[in-house]
Amino acid sequence: MTDTSRPKVRLGDFGRLGYLITRYVRPYWKSLLVLLLGSIGATFLLALSPFILAPILDIALGKEITAGSVEPVSLSNLNLSNLGAAVLQWLNIGSIGNKFTAIVILSVIWAAAGILASLVIFGNYLVALWIRVRAARDMQQDLYKHILSLSLSFFHRQRAGELMSRLDNDTIA
Repeated sequence: MTDTSRPKVRLGDFGRLGYLITRYVRPYWKSLLVLLLGSIGATFLLALSPFILAPILDIALGKEITAGSVEPVSLSNLNLSNLGAAVLQWLNIGSIGNKFTAIVILSVIWAAAGILASLVIFGNYLVALWIRVRAARDMQQDLYKHILSLSLSFFHRQRAGELMSRLDNDTIA
């Protein structure tokens, strides 16, 4: 007994979709590379947040931040209990001694990383929009050229409104 409730997947449709994507997006491969690198950069900046917040929490919860009170931390023995101390060492903030000043410096670094990540994400949005608009424009131009090459009998058989709808809406994605 076969299951007829599940739609059948035709690889031909995926192949045609892949062809369309490569045909209309390939000219913008440099922009796609910028988009990929921007996404990696934004992910890295957003991943910094816990590393910056760890020492703020350590200081707020009363851990000592003076230079002599914290033993050196390397990447090999890094864990959640010494993450705040390690970040303080790496940023050389442990020698400040004043908890408020250390929290202000770390907060500024945290806010700057967040703002920079937001700017990169917005830039990625603009690049993706730029690619999308140009690929849709290229698709519409090819479709218009094809429509103009059709015979007059085709236009007698088709409704003008349906053709206009297809030309405008089907290429927008």
